[in-house]
Amino acid sequence: MGNVCCEQQPVEGDMLPSLPTGGVPDESKMISKAEELPMPPRATIPNTGKRWKIVLQRSQPQEMFGIVWITNLQAAPDELGFPVRTIREGRVVDKFNQANPDKAVKPGDIIMSANGKSAPEPMKQELVTQMEVELEILRPA
Repeated sequence: MGNVCCEQQPVEGDMLPSLPTGGVPDESKMISKAEELPMPPRATIPNTGKRWKIVLQRSQPQEMFGIVWITNLQAAPDELGFPVRTIREGRVVDKFNQANPDKAVKPGDIIMSANGKSAPEPMKQELVTQMEVELEILRPA
């Protein structure tokens, strides 16, 4: 897919361009609409369940974290959380998961914040531009 740290899956439409990279090279490929997990709209994401934090670090700027999340395009700009759709094999999060199975990020988990930022646009910017990111993860009960 596009050369970005994290890829957001469209909710509507067939194709969207890859997420802007903020200085990271972009292969200018398109992201096809993938099958969506049965997830509640962002407005109804539960606030209960298991919560933990992880720290991820890229070894170089063009390395991708490898998180694909579901975005509710109808959501208000201040709504919290990105539901994880999938983890890309061989990328930073996949390697983290293999080394830390007790803290693994899985499809259906929700990214609640990135480096303390919880609004969607600032979270995206942290995931795209930073070499190190602390994620707060929620696994709904």
